[in-house]
Amino acid sequence: MAFVTGSSRYGATELVFWDADSGQLGTLGGNESANRRTPVFSPDGSWIAFEQSAQIYLIRSDGQGLPVNFSTGSGQHPVWHPDGASIFFIGQDGSIYRAAVDRTSRTSVELAMRLRSFRETFGLFPSADRILLPSPELVTGAQETETATSASDSSSTLTFVINWFQELQ
Repeated sequence: MAFVTGSSRYGATELVFWDADSGQLGTLGGNESANRRTPVFSPDGSWIAFEQSAQIYLIRSDGQGLPVNFSTGSGQHPVWHPDGASIFFIGQDGSIYRAAVDRTSRTSVELAMRLRSFRETFGLFPSADRILLPSPELVTGAQETETATSASDSSSTLTFVINWFQELQ
């Protein structure tokens, strides 16, 4: 298990690794103060992607080794593709990018919209053919969307962006 420690929104936070078998706690990527957030395990559990200083980093999930800078530009909110071969993330311009983990390619996901804030989040549908966004108000130029409202809570709205091109499936 990996989780974030720290209490300040803009202060130093650290990624902590807990080995369930041994009960050991350790800091991922060294003990230096950092602003590390949003740890996400790869589908096979061998890597963790996380944010640090507006960049995406990868580190082995066993806590061994140093973090590797994955994003060549800025990036936040990493989401693994279900096959583990690529990671989606938000660039500073609000675009959602998909980059190969082996670093052979990085492409912008061609959306008819951009997130309005670099800090907004998104989710990848398990089949990787849809992206879940928190609210239509958070995107500009949103088209080709479906909105679903929870029957139990009419104030909860989910927006699904549909009709992705074949490359993302």
